[in-house]
Amino acid sequence: MIEFLLFILCSFILYQVFYVTKEFKSNLFLIMWGYTFLFVTPVIYIFYGGEKYRVFSDESALTFYLLGCLSAAFIILMLLFKVSLNRIKICKINLFISDFILKIIFSFCIMFVVLYILFYWREWPFFDFVSGDISDRPDIVKGTFQGFFIYSLFTSIIIPGIYFHLKDKKGKLFNLLFFIFVCFSMVVSGNKGVFLYFIIFNVLFEWKKIRLSTYLIIIVGLMAIYALIRLPFIGDNFSLSYLIESISERIFLTQGMAMPAVIELAKSTDVTMMNSNDLKYTLFNFVYGYSPGSMPLFYTAELYVRYGWLMMSFISVIISLVFGFGAFVINKTKDSAIRWVYYISLYALIMGGVGSANLFFFIVAILWWLLLTLSNGTITSRSGK
Repeated sequence: MIEFLLFILCSFILYQVFYVTKEFKSNLFLIMWGYTFLFVTPVIYIFYGGEKYRVFSDESALTFYLLGCLSAAFIILMLLFKVSLNRIKICKINLFISDFILKIIFSFCIMFVVLYILFYWREWPFFDFVSGDISDRPDIVKGTFQGFFIYSLFTSIIIPGIYFHLKDKKGKLFNLLFFIFVCFSMVVSGNKGVFLYFIIFNVLFEWKKIRLSTYLIIIVGLMAIYALIRLPFIGDNFSLSYLIESISERIFLTQGMAMPAVIELAKSTDVTMMNSNDLKYTLFNFVYGYSPGSMPLFYTAELYVRYGWLMMSFISVIISLVFGFGAFVINKTKDSAIRWVYYISLYALIMGGVGSANLFFFIVAILWWLLLTLSNGTITSRSGK
């Protein structure tokens, strides 16, 4: 009971800090949203006796509550560090990459994605789902796909970045076709996550003057894509009520319940010897009782089961400072392409943890951010007011 009340208090303070600093309007909205569905809704569900996905003991649940308290503290640190930097003035230094070089880089990246899609045209899970067949996602089961991780880096970081960079420089037809291409490159593998948050990014930061009816069309479209991907697994049991329940459960419960489950798993299994992906595959099997599959882990949960409270806290403080500084830098630019790089990096931190694959993801994101920054003709340095 005390742990639950402490968690509620920490969560209340976190939301108040977001409100006072108005950072819920910035890219940091994503981590507030992530904290809500990874901690708040699962904690309330567990406290009031929810049994679904309950593969953990009461002790693991209490540890999960405390982990939520510390996670709230680390996010507050991230917010306050970012706000404290707002008094720093940004000075501009002329430094740029020519448009010709940029066009070559963009063309290469687009061509790589197009050729990769065409090369595995008959293997993509999306087309199996359309025909009603069950297919394994290449990010979970490698199968015939070679270099899929590289492809996923392009479609989650680089291709959307190109779209946002060119959006205001091209006509409506080009933007529409490129938007469809970006969306298709994301969902063709059967992974809904990055595509969903790409749409959310557009809703939050790009589509400022669209009508309510357009939002409804977007929601219906997202539900249709989700239904298309889930239909082969459900068969004749599919219904509208199931669809709504499944989406709500997936967003507000399933992903957060992975954390008390991994705490329980770590009691009987040496998770320190697993890489990040193997841990998520093992966790999926532990929760659902079958495989293949993968469950996302918030970075504090993965750090805790690997290194314990002290090292988890130390690394989390560093992460808070790094992403707080990143939020400060991003908020000084109006370039949507650069904002996207930070946004998708924050998504990777929330959903992917801190494994070696994510570290490589962050390196690519930083390099792409530098390229886009230099292409704007300026790079920033900082000095006090």
